[in-house]
Amino acid sequence: MPSVNPFAVAGASLPAGFLQWFLVVMVLAVVVGTLFDIVHKGSAQYFFANMRRSRGKGREIGGGELVSIAVQTAVVDVLASGETGGVVALGDSLTDGNISTIDAYCRWPDQLARRLAARGGRPIGVANNGLGGNRILHDIRGDSGLRRFDRDVLAQPGVTHAIVMLGTNDLRNRWAKPEEEVTGEQMIAGLKQMAARAHSAGVKIIGCTLTPFGNETFMANAWNPTRERHRVAVNAWIRDSGAFDGIADFDAALRDPEIPTQMRAVDDCGDGLHPSDGGYCKMGDAIDLALFD
Repeated sequence: MPSVNPFAVAGASLPAGFLQWFLVVMVLAVVVGTLFDIVHKGSAQYFFANMRRSRGKGREIGGGELVSIAVQTAVVDVLASGETGGVVALGDSLTDGNISTIDAYCRWPDQLARRLAARGGRPIGVANNGLGGNRILHDIRGDSGLRRFDRDVLAQPGVTHAIVMLGTNDLRNRWAKPEEEVTGEQMIAGLKQMAARAHSAGVKIIGCTLTPFGNETFMANAWNPTRERHRVAVNAWIRDSGAFDGIADFDAALRDPEIPTQMRAVDDCGDGLHPSDGGYCKMGDAIDLALFD
């Protein structure tokens, strides 16, 4: 599996002699007792924490410690030529790269960034705005996709394309709230809103089909036949509606042709929900690079 940093802003021009591998150290002065409710627990990346010793959520983080939880995150803007494109991947833990090998850069946005850099031509950077548990319609561990779309996609400097993979957690209804049990029609209405807002801002938007989770063990009772019908309906709409400027058929890339409610075993990390390293890379390979011409 890949273990090379995709250098997500692959198109950025850097001064001569600047190392391709670099470390951004954020110095954080954290008040003791501060609670962090929004973190990237499954981002498959080590971070160098250089902060005053602090306690949050029952654990301590010391200066100079390598941590795999992004407690606080910030963007790094770079100067780039006017022709540079910017892609924002908006999604949940399957975009964040949960359970992929740490520091192996196997998340599907990593694979897309590698392919764009290898292709050459117009420089295009890729920003991963995956958030574990994220949903289209309802807040959970942060704002819903609809609530954060303007901030996390349209407001990003230089954005030209958005790739949206959201909906799996809407179906799974983690907290089993009856009022948050969604239908395919409701999810489609939310995705239509995102497409309309992207187009109004002059941003091209790519819709991603939802991968199967029929044998999920990550959370008991996440899948049922009704939720599967809604997933199939949403996927059919994504493929056929024409609402998006392009599609990435992640469902077709990973589903088992013999058991289409599940991923192929080789593409499954083992929990029936999140892909393996190879599965994540297949997702990145399923995106047509011509969509970024």
